[in-house]
Amino acid sequence: MKEHIAEASIASTNLINTLQSINREHERISDNKMALQRFENAKQLRRKILRYVSFQKQAISIISTDTGRFIMLSRRSGWAAFLVPTTSLSLL
Repeated sequence: MKEHIAEASIASTNLINTLQSINREHERISDNKMALQRFENAKQLRRKILRYVSFQKQAISIISTDTGRFIMLSRRSGWAAFLVPTTSLSLL
């Protein structure tokens, strides 16, 4: 993932530099092939990162939900007393 982020950073820098180099009085951005290629490249890399972030959010949501269920079940079954927070262990 770090590689994708680095690639996206480079792609966005390349796109910005290309856009800044276009003389808009003589050329439209949409007519510049290099700008369009760099835009598409940056867009594809952005999508990869967004997919990864979305997957991570889903994973965290699942873990959070399962943890909540585990705590609720442990309280109902009476073995919640055996669940000692790790911060309490350092005091023992």
